[in-house]
Amino acid sequence: MKTDEQSATEPASPEPLAEAEAVEAAGPADTSGSEVETAGTDGGGGGEAVAPRPRPATVAAAVLAVLLVAAAVLLGILWNDGRQLDERRDRAVAEAQDMAVALVSVSSDSAEQDVRRIMDGAVGDFGKIFSENLDSYVDIVRKGGVETSGEVVSSGLERLDGPTARVLVALRAEVRNQQAPDGEQRTYRMAVEMTEQPDGEWLADKVEFVP
Repeated sequence: MKTDEQSATEPASPEPLAEAEAVEAAGPADTSGSEVETAGTDGGGGGEAVAPRPRPATVAAAVLAVLLVAAAVLLGILWNDGRQLDERRDRAVAEAQDMAVALVSVSSDSAEQDVRRIMDGAVGDFGKIFSENLDSYVDIVRKGGVETSGEVVSSGLERLDGPTARVLVALRAEVRNQQAPDGEQRTYRMAVEMTEQPDGEWLADKVEFVP
């Protein structure tokens, strides 16, 4: 049996101290696993949600859609430009035909109006020739008893260069005058050079007969 004095001086058991040292050496508990789990969940714990990465198929589809839109716009522009060019060609040819027909369609009864119609479709030096010699042309037609009526047989655009065009026109005309009172058939081939005006109208600035 131990006395009280022996109990007071006896060293403490080393077991609690060893346990304390073991806990200190182990350090704080690793709670990172639970934190990662919280961040990955969509709960109300305040963790940030990780945005999903776009799939390659989705990106490819978006790029394809953009390319298709760009191609559609480009095709629309090209189609519109081509249509405008066709319209300009058609108008140049049509107005060259009108000028050619006017040149071979005159009457002694309407000589002044016929020559003025030619002047209205002419420009530059070609128009100046008729404006300066209007009375002379009218007098020749009236005195010669000229009656001519022409029609286009064929025509074609030879050249379109910016605001200028050269059109070939073949015509057939019925001509009556003092030398041929019964009328006779004649054929003509003309090269009509046209110039486009700011309002889109085409006027003849040169006409020559070609073989």
